[in-house]
Amino acid sequence: MVYLERKNLPEDPVRSGLLRRFFARELCPAKGGTGMKKWICTGIACLLVAVFLGGTVLIGQNTGSFGLQALQEGGREARGGYFTYVYTWDLEESELEGLHIDWVYGPVEIEITEGTVLRLTERASRELDTQSKLSYSSSGDILEVKWGAGLTLLGRLDSMEKHLTVELPRVLAENMTECTCQNVSGNIRAQGLRAEEMRIASTSGDLLLGDLSAETGSFSSASGDISLDGATCTEELLLSDPSGAMEVERITARKLTLKTVTGSARFDGRAAVVQGSSVSGDLSLTLANSPDQVQLENVSGGLELLVPQNAGFTARLTAVSGKTALGFPAQTLPDDTLRVGSGAGAFTLTTGSGAIRLGPSDASGAYTE
Repeated sequence: MVYLERKNLPEDPVRSGLLRRFFARELCPAKGGTGMKKWICTGIACLLVAVFLGGTVLIGQNTGSFGLQALQEGGREARGGYFTYVYTWDLEESELEGLHIDWVYGPVEIEITEGTVLRLTERASRELDTQSKLSYSSSGDILEVKWGAGLTLLGRLDSMEKHLTVELPRVLAENMTECTCQNVSGNIRAQGLRAEEMRIASTSGDLLLGDLSAETGSFSSASGDISLDGATCTEELLLSDPSGAMEVERITARKLTLKTVTGSARFDGRAAVVQGSSVSGDLSLTLANSPDQVQLENVSGGLELLVPQNAGFTARLTAVSGKTALGFPAQTLPDDTLRVGSGAGAFTLTTGSGAIRLGPSDASGAYTE
């Protein structure tokens, strides 16, 4: 701030008059001026009030009048339980051939039941309005189940979880053309499903799956774990989990694809063609058959491949700074590949700084480095 000393500035009558009139008109409107600043301040104040009132109404609508309505109609549930909503679909009245679930926040469970009535049960910690309840409809004989009729910005910000349970009649569960289920958070559980095409995915939730059957199956989680106990894929099985752990066993697939970045993966089963990649997570595969082709790549993690004692294959093992160990008697060919038995299969295992171990699945071999 600059102070002007009156004694150093001779008063200019014209300038002084203009200044007095300006301050009287602009800063002291009560004395007769229009007051530009008054209008600016008034406009800003009105805008703030409008934003506040609008936000208040929006929050009230999405929370059931700030929770008061929920407390009045079911205070005990609002404080500690769940509000439950049940929806049904009778397959005798309207047949279905598949299921699509597009969920957001919360776990999903798919259970197999007897009878012909498909039941959807939705649970939430607060009462749901029409826009917050799930929606379901049939499109091309596929039942589509969605998180809600309208997912508002507020709904995304408060991250309200809803628990979905799907009771699927066996007549449909074991004879689907398509079956897909995806969510953002919350575990996904499914057992005993059969479909021509199956895809189950989560962003941060775990996949807890078992006894699945499909022509092509795709199961993925960005940061959760994958547990798959029992699956048959006549065409291809794709498993992807960048940072979580994968535990996969009792698997039969024509082609197996494993993808991870930092998470570890363990596989036990059968596959004719195997492809696996990782950056730093270890890959460990135990095969009950002698595959036609195996290609495993890692940057800094380890690779382990165990196959039957009588397997025949040609292997190229490359570890830039790590060690390689072979548990089979082998012949070294001119191109530095290793021939075991008939040499029918083609194995390529490559890592940068991790170790490579290729041996018999019955642990009977003597390893050589």
